[in-house]
Amino acid sequence: MLLTRRSQLPVEAHGSHNAYAEFTRDIIKKQDLEALRFFQKAHEDRSRLLDDRETRLVEMAESAAQAAEAHETY
Repeated sequence: MLLTRRSQLPVEAHGSHNAYAEFTRDIIKKQDLEALRFFQKAHEDRSRLLDDRETRLVEMAESAAQAAEAHETY
């Protein structure tokens, strides 16, 4: 059995270690990507809700201003 100098593991074990490291790296990348997608969606949803809320507040302010004007004219 051939040994590597760096780790003194058999070459087969070293290859298995590399395959496992690559496998776990892929899992971590997938988890990071899913987390990024989740937070992007949450940010988009929050922005949309804030835009809707701002629109309603502007409409309420305009209605209040119109009501104040109408009240002043009487």
